[in-house]
Amino acid sequence: MRKLRVWRRHHGPHLVAEVAPFDGMGTWRACARRFRSSGDDLVDHAKGSFSLLAEAQAAADELLARHFKHRCNRSCGQWGPARKRADSDRESNREMTAS
Repeated sequence: MRKLRVWRRHHGPHLVAEVAPFDGMGTWRACARRFRSSGDDLVDHAKGSFSLLAEAQAAADELLARHFKHRCNRSCGQWGPARKRADSDRESNREMTAS
């Protein structure tokens, strides 16, 4: 069986929607993150879990829009797998702001 991956969508240099598998459950959890220079990042998790990846991604985007009052624009990326499951959120954010 293939190992499931964490998926991320960057919404600018400091906002990320994220979907990760619940190990052993066959479901997904969704969250929205705002990175802060203080290292005191803000994270909001969606309630419950999702059986479909696309459903979880839509929930993460909606959560980010609602919680951080974000409207998508040209700076928002596409959903894609994180390079490695062990990637830290800060490394991922650094890569986003460097490009």
